[in-house]
Amino acid sequence: MRLQITKGETFAYTITEGTNEIQFGCEVVENGFYREPTSEETIVWSLETPVTGISINPSTGLLTIDNTVVSGSSTKVVATMGSLVDKCPFSVFDYVEPTPPPDFSSDIEALQQENLVLQQAIIELTIVLGSMVGE
Repeated sequence: MRLQITKGETFAYTITEGTNEIQFGCEVVENGFYREPTSEETIVWSLETPVTGISINPSTGLLTIDNTVVSGSSTKVVATMGSLVDKCPFSVFDYVEPTPPPDFSSDIEALQQENLVLQQAIIELTIVLGSMVGE
């Protein structure tokens, strides 16, 4: 028999105000089957290493991240039931805006113009070759 953390996240982004909450959950794996803990089986939640700005409710598994947490902070969320333990890594990062893709519209227009020039040259070459064949 073992524990498996089956609900939660492995990371979150820093926030500038308020708090962010993530619900963790755990199941018991017995003979290859997953099941919810019974009423006699109590899961206790904790953090392996304390981190300023991150806390977890030991009874419910509700992880709270507040705006004092520093980007790059990490710990492990720990679920314990008697001698059974499972751990899930957890980190906090700054959100970085994705870089917008480059604008190739002017390149496309330039290629379209070059294509027109090449088409015109092919037409003129075809006319010249056609007149040479006819001679």
